[in-house]
Amino acid sequence: MNSKIQNFKNKESFKIEDIAELVDILRSEDGCAWDREQTHKSVRNGIIEETYEFIEGLDSDDKELMQEELGDVVFQVFFHAQIAKENGNFDINDIADGICKKMILRHPHVFGDVSVRDSKEVLQNWYNIKKNEKSRSTVGKQLGSVPKTLPSLIRAEKLLSRYKKEGGNVEKDKCKLIEEILSKANNLKEDITSENIGELLFAVTNLSYVCDINSEQSLYEKNESFVSEKTKEL
Repeated sequence: MNSKIQNFKNKESFKIEDIAELVDILRSEDGCAWDREQTHKSVRNGIIEETYEFIEGLDSDDKELMQEELGDVVFQVFFHAQIAKENGNFDINDIADGICKKMILRHPHVFGDVSVRDSKEVLQNWYNIKKNEKSRSTVGKQLGSVPKTLPSLIRAEKLLSRYKKEGGNVEKDKCKLIEEILSKANNLKEDITSENIGELLFAVTNLSYVCDINSEQSLYEKNESFVSEKTKEL
């Protein structure tokens, strides 16, 4: 064991900046063969899985699990930053510089002279600033910027939200939306296809959005109740 690794190992406690050194050690010649072999794409699912595991701790109000999984999420960030540094793209300091500058720009009511009355105006300013930053001048660009990798229910809600903010006509009448859902469900009696199921799910998500209900959370809660109910039956 070389002196750098020995000294790191013998530290009594660690701080956030130590994670960068840890990843550097793991990716070094004296480190871990597996860690050295990894690329951005090979560990792609890691940051997704660790984020979901943090959410698991959050939903169950498990503080120890939250702390542990946030550590895993942060490690993923530093790991990707180290790979990028080795590739000559960017490093952890570039990430820190970028996010701080972004947050300063998007909080003009804190770091500038913009006045806001409430959180709604904060969100509207954020939306406008981000739109200008990204040069998303059309509805198509705004909708196209919603990540395709999001869970589909979450993505559907974000698409509806952005479409509405761009002046799109989103049906608000709950009765009409329910009628649309019933009509689409009735059509399944004649032809059950992936497209028809998708239309039905999107219509349900539209109703959830208009009712200010998180459809992803609603399905999550139903999944949990299903597990609980069926477990009792066995």
